[in-house]
Amino acid sequence: MIIRIATAILMTFALTLATADETKAQDGLDEAKVVAITMHADWCGTCQDLNPKVDNVKPYFEDEGVLFTKFDFTDDYTIHQTRLMANWIGIGDLFTKSQERGATGYMILIDPDTKEEIGRITNQKDEQEIRQTIAALLD
Repeated sequence: MIIRIATAILMTFALTLATADETKAQDGLDEAKVVAITMHADWCGTCQDLNPKVDNVKPYFEDEGVLFTKFDFTDDYTIHQTRLMANWIGIGDLFTKSQERGATGYMILIDPDTKEEIGRITNQKDEQEIRQTIAALLD
């Protein structure tokens, strides 16, 4: 009997946490003005060039409504996890197109309302150009 009660309490607690996490994620997506998705793989040399630039730019947009995330194409596990995340936030079609394209080492900028691409950033841009590209979409 005690085990059943403890199990019920734990399941209720876990469900409450999962619901809270889902609500927070949806609230964050609802607040986003731009979704910046880096096409990434650990083995990608272009990614190794782009990632530090993006990491240095992120703090400038901390309170500006930019959701930075990535599609990780490193291996089967990260691809599967990325697919789940993309489907969950409603951009599964974009993930599928990106996976079919097979390219990494760039960032696409998405309008969170329409789920359409509104910009693209490559490793050819320096940090200032990356900031300007994103900032222009926030005006």
